[in-house]
Amino acid sequence: MLAQIDAAFRHSPSVANTLHGVRRIHQGARGRSTSLFPSRKSGGAIPLESKLELAYAVVLERSPAVLRYRTQAVHIALPAGQSAFPDFLVELMDGCFELHEVKPSIAHLSRAYLDRCELIRSVLQPAQVPFRLVDTAQLPNRKHLEWLLQRYVRGHLQVWTGAQVQLGAEVLAAFQPASLAQAHRHLTQAGFSAQLADYLAFHRHWHAPEEVELEGML
Repeated sequence: MLAQIDAAFRHSPSVANTLHGVRRIHQGARGRSTSLFPSRKSGGAIPLESKLELAYAVVLERSPAVLRYRTQAVHIALPAGQSAFPDFLVELMDGCFELHEVKPSIAHLSRAYLDRCELIRSVLQPAQVPFRLVDTAQLPNRKHLEWLLQRYVRGHLQVWTGAQVQLGAEVLAAFQPASLAQAHRHLTQAGFSAQLADYLAFHRHWHAPEEVELEGML
């Protein structure tokens, strides 16, 4: 398993800068909400096959505990000729690896599926790679996700230095803007690009009032 994980993270993006896994997600597949998320952390476009996976990719992208991640990146051989391809392979900042599966509701999973998850955990145990289930309770809702994606796109139009991030966060901490629009104005007046506010909001260096409201709607 560790050899597969190493290979997954060493695998180069395609010519289209897509980071395919061992199980390929075909974009535009009928009946699926496939997409490509341009991950700065991972250095390429992450293939996804549902809105839930897109929401979780955003969660991983903004988590300070996550170094990088891949989708459908490892094959787990199970007894009786069965196989598993976990949705996400995650490398944490501390160098540990985890495998995550995204489902609409953990509470509504069948006993048979939960038993399968326990089997996967037992197979992974010798490699000390945890297998975790994630559901909508841990994900942004539709409106929140749309807001985060807007912040991600605007906030990553350029590369920010550590000094810019720190100084920009200090400006917003001093003025306590009541909206994202006010944050844009304060940063512009301080000599920064307005888009720095989007970056700071996405990566939680500043808590935008709009996001606080969206989180309260969950």
